[in-house]
Amino acid sequence: MDEAIGDCDGRIDINSLKSRRLGTYTHIYTQRDAMLYALSLGCTAASGLRYVYEGAQDFAVLPTYSIVAAHPSLQLVPLESYIPGGFDRAAALHGEHFLELLGPPLPPGGGRLVTRPQLVDMQAKGNGLVVVLRTVTVDADGMPLAINEFTTFILGKGGIRTPWTPAPRSPAAIAANNLPNRAPDASASFVTSPDQAAIYRLSGDYNPLHIDPRVSSRVGFPQPILHGLCTLGLSVQLVLRLMGGDDPRRLRSVKVRFSKHVLPGETLRVEMWVEQLPEPPAGVHRQQQQQQRGSQEQKAEGVVEGSGHATGGATIPGAAAAAPNSGSGSMKVIFRTMVVERNVIAICNAAVE
Repeated sequence: MDEAIGDCDGRIDINSLKSRRLGTYTHIYTQRDAMLYALSLGCTAASGLRYVYEGAQDFAVLPTYSIVAAHPSLQLVPLESYIPGGFDRAAALHGEHFLELLGPPLPPGGGRLVTRPQLVDMQAKGNGLVVVLRTVTVDADGMPLAINEFTTFILGKGGIRTPWTPAPRSPAAIAANNLPNRAPDASASFVTSPDQAAIYRLSGDYNPLHIDPRVSSRVGFPQPILHGLCTLGLSVQLVLRLMGGDDPRRLRSVKVRFSKHVLPGETLRVEMWVEQLPEPPAGVHRQQQQQQRGSQEQKAEGVVEGSGHATGGATIPGAAAAAPNSGSGSMKVIFRTMVVERNVIAICNAAVE
């Protein structure tokens, strides 16, 4: 079988890219970094003191900060050197994201995290190329903490043959997460700030698409758009608050598909549906579950958008049935995030466990 990917402009040596040793990225964070990230997701002293004040008795790092720690490692994957004609990173769309947390919560006092990226998949779809990059993040002692999978759609590269078998992915990373045929069990709204993207980028995502009108206009948006990962973080924050007792230790995985862009200043509404997962068999611990990705007990998908200033409060129809208990049982929440002003879906096929 041909081991290259080709289009009208040239060829990609897929084996070379796949086997290339890409190096590692080291991320050192402090309490200040964790608090800035929380502020960029709308946490306030009134609604999320434990995430924005280092003196809080239960001070904690938001679990989605594991994405921030891994994101810069994607720069180690030299896609521009392999894809014929290169590509404009500003026009590369973040289509889906998967996060799996493998270890304990990130240390609230700060720490050193090391991430290594890996090419997982590259397939033509429509007029573009879908690329999946996986990152594995470990702590200073080499203990695995998180897996991220960034799915990117590169426009204008659809005339490509993809004759190689992609690496295996966990069921949670590719789950459909279709909405149940009933009204949401809970919903909450959040009004983003006109400066939401300007603040979020200070956590490390400096793509000018999110702040420079010249760049956003060049790729077809009326103004700079909000980072998809900011919308993700906002959504997860809201889900965790309503369905997880605002306990970051309960989050185990997040899966989302980005559907439409969000403009800073727009209102987000997160609608949630609860699915209870079965308890693992006696004697099966979570670490064993993580090693058995294909098993029913390991299912964990999700993306939860958080808020900071929830408008009009949150509505929880049937709250007694939907609210999580304090036990150790797993709960999966399927959700979607709507842009209220335009009545469009920003995040779909999303879930969190």
